[in-house]
Amino acid sequence: MKKLNDIQIRKLRNGDIVPGERTYGRDAVLYYEGHTPHACYLLLKGEIVLSKKNKVREIVTAGHIVGFNNFSDQGPSEFTATIKGNSSVFIIDKSTFFELQESPDFELKKIVS
Repeated sequence: MKKLNDIQIRKLRNGDIVPGERTYGRDAVLYYEGHTPHACYLLLKGEIVLSKKNKVREIVTAGHIVGFNNFSDQGPSEFTATIKGNSSVFIIDKSTFFELQESPDFELKKIVS
């Protein structure tokens, strides 16, 4: 899992391409294991716990994108993504994703590959 740098995150917040920024409280679930996500999520602040069969597999920190692989191939997620504490995320839907792919500032394929 790769990470966006501070400049890229600032451009998302201040630029023309602005995914939906949301704040979630503790234990909010972004998506469930076995479900097909309709977006991927850039974590701006806080942590996200990725779990499989109720076992923690990874704790994701700010700057990372979660849910990309299943979002891009429309397959079911192998993890449940749960917010740990108060966190802010950018929700990147399909149209925003395609805009970011075209932007030379992001080179999204390199970030998530």
